[in-house]
Amino acid sequence: MNFKFRFDHLETKNNIISVNKVVALFYIDYKRAPNNLAVEIIENEDGGFTGIANYSIWGPNQSSPYKSIRTKDSIHDALQDALEGIIEFDNNSFPDDLLFWEADDETLYDGTGEKVNLEEAERRREKYRK
Repeated sequence: MNFKFRFDHLETKNNIISVNKVVALFYIDYKRAPNNLAVEIIENEDGGFTGIANYSIWGPNQSSPYKSIRTKDSIHDALQDALEGIIEFDNNSFPDDLLFWEADDETLYDGTGEKVNLEEAERRREKYRK
């Protein structure tokens, strides 16, 4: 599946660092996640695959939101890695209002789907720690 693009005709070709192809898109129905949770699988120039979720997960015991973006050998392994990056930081014992999802634009949602600002999320997290 290796691919190469030619940019000889572009004036700004020196500004292009790399081009990666989206080879698969998976929509995930996951309890407590936004209803549009998705994982894109990117084929890298070296032939590896990276699964990139459109949300990072932020559980009550994490210092910051997390999203796995490791390169794997197959589409299946890349999807599995992206999902494990979510599952690893979720725990059914966490209250829904203490599990947060950060979108790529840094918008936060809790496990009930409510949009919250960073201050509210931090307030809830601090209350949980006490």
